[in-house]
Amino acid sequence: EGLSLGFSLFKDHILQTRNGMKQWPRENILKKDKNKFVYFSNIGRGIHQLLDKWHLVQMSIPKAQLYIIGGSYTGDSAKSKWINKYRTEHKDNKSIHFIPGMPQKELFEELETAYLTIYPNTHAETFCISALDSNYTFTPLVTSRHGALEQTAIPQANVLVNGMGRDPGYFDNFIPALARLYYDQDFYNKKVEGCKIITNDHISWKAVAREWLSIFSRLVGIPISDQTTSKAEDSINWVNITFNCRNTTLERVRRSRKCQ
Repeated sequence: EGLSLGFSLFKDHILQTRNGMKQWPRENILKKDKNKFVYFSNIGRGIHQLLDKWHLVQMSIPKAQLYIIGGSYTGDSAKSKWINKYRTEHKDNKSIHFIPGMPQKELFEELETAYLTIYPNTHAETFCISALDSNYTFTPLVTSRHGALEQTAIPQANVLVNGMGRDPGYFDNFIPALARLYYDQDFYNKKVEGCKIITNDHISWKAVAREWLSIFSRLVGIPISDQTTSKAEDSINWVNITFNCRNTTLERVRRSRKCQ
């Protein structure tokens, strides 16, 4: 977010490295439903704007189906109220589907068959794990060129639209981006290939452990043995498995209590 606002990083004092994620088996990756568009983020980060403009998406892509994943907020009655309001308002629209929050593995199963993840965000992301989740299942993401998304939603695999979801005229560019990915198969295939490249071991926790060791080795001037590298990979994988209770953002409050 700081970069997007023009702030510079003190690179001599800040250590930059990438994030990782737990990698689930990819089993139905080729069974994409071309009409399945998925939104899975905090309910207050663009869903209102997306629902308001969904009829325009359907004018461009008549067969499009919107799947909104999440919305069960045990710990946040205000957000529960909003998702229930949206369900009521759009209950007669057969192209909009509200799906309860789910564990990460089940989320991946939903994303495996999705054609696109669509996120007209109104929030200045500081990372956006949804970008990794989406690309890991070879699902391109259409979102905003703003905040951390400029770095995590890599253009090689995704499409970034200038501005944010609440900006006037934003959907004048967002909807054509969806349409191009839908109708231009070559363009879509290039984005899927980009997903494959950037998620090919690049985002595993073992790969992150190797990167950290390389950085530490360079900083202290001591070479790291293969045995140490192997132990570090095992350790960080154990930490990830032990504490990996992260589910969709919309279920985090309820699920986190079970992990404590």
